[in-house]
This record gives sequence, structure tokens and C-alpha cells, in this order.
Amino acid sequence: ALVIATVLLRSIRFAIVSVLPIGLVVVGIYAFMATFGYTVNVVTATIAAIAVGVGIDFSTHFTARYREELEGVGGRLAAVRRAGTGTGGALVLSALTSVLGFLVMALAPTPIFATFGVLTAVMIVLSLAVALLVLPSLLVGVTPQDAVGDDDPDAVEVEASLPV
Repeated sequence: ALVIATVLLRSIRFAIVSVLPIGLVVVGIYAFMATFGYTVNVVTATIAAIAVGVGIDFSTHFTARYREELEGVGGRLAAVRRAGTGTGGALVLSALTSVLGFLVMALAPTPIFATFGVLTAVMIVLSLAVALLVLPSLLVGVTPQDAVGDDDPDAVEVEASLPV
């Protein structure tokens, strides 16, 4: 995932920042499993691999939008805010439709399918939360301030008030 993200984002720094939060999703899904008494089996063990796939998708979309906004507005905080309002909404809707689809599997009469549906839905919610809550802070942190211009708080408010 790191190699592919590096190629697509054309930056090792942004690729690492985009992949790191996915570890939180993997830890989170296994913590959920432990808390609610799910056992690790062939199906539940694949959740971590799927989490990497879903998580990298959300992260690279947000990172790519952040970089586009960074070139346009210049300031890190303004760019992360505009990326959140622009791409964030699309990510939420995408996650919502996927979660609802997998929660339908929770009604399956076969326990293994029901478990897979619940765990996948939880994993998607965790992936979305990490992409919208953790990743923006990391992106701002790894973007050098002098490389993009002034991060004047007043400028952020002016930029944020512009129509998207």
C-alpha cells in the first residue's frame, strides 16, 4: 500500500502520512472484536487486509484533495479545511452507503456472513473517522509552513468563507 500510495501521490512523505492512520483502523477493529467477543477465524482475519484497502482509499482521496487545495489557497489550515468540506462530504456518503450495505449482511442467517457484515461495517466507520479526524492533523504537521505561504488565522477565516 505504501509503494502504491507513493507512486500515486508522487511523495514519500504524504504516502507515509496517508498509510500510518490505517494502523489505527486495524488495531481498532481487533479491539472491537475483543470487546464484543468475536473470535479470530478465517473470515475475521481477512478484515485487517480489507481495512488496508478501504483505509488507503479514503486516505489517498483526502490527501490528494488537500494537496490540490494547498496549491490553490496556499495555507495549510485553509487547505485542510477546504479538503474536509469538499472531499469529506463525498467520503461520508460513500462510507454510509457501504456501511448500510454491509449491515444488511448482519441479518444473514449464517453466522459467519453476519459477523463479516458487522465487522466490515465497523471497519468502514473506523476508516472514515481516521481519514477525517486523524489524517488532517498529520497532513498539516508534515507540510512545511514556509513551503506553502502564511498560515495567518485571519486568512483561514477569509478562505473558509469563500463558496466552495
